[in-house]
Amino acid sequence: AAIGKDVDGSDFDEYLIHHNKTLFKPEFAPTPFCYSVRRPGHAPDGTLSIETCSSGGMKGGGQPVHMHTTVAVIDPAAPMSFAINASTRASFTGVRYMHALVAQQSG
Repeated sequence: AAIGKDVDGSDFDEYLIHHNKTLFKPEFAPTPFCYSVRRPGHAPDGTLSIETCSSGGMKGGGQPVHMHTTVAVIDPAAPMSFAINASTRASFTGVRYMHALVAQQSG
């Protein structure tokens, strides 16, 4: 209940995380963007994440919080490629992940 309470951006973020659990089916619900970076057959080399600060910001004592994204996983047959320069192209295969993020800001 927000009656008589000062509501800030972190309160709205918390509400959306809770609301999205009831709005989306579990397989489509936004999840924290935090993934292990690894080579096949090896232990993780590190992590990749997108974070924001909780209320108060980093200098005001706020803690980093993972952003929530919706993910589509595609296992294509054809490789993708991109140009590095006029005479070199890099191509890659494997599972592809497409993320969507709705970022709101108040204040």
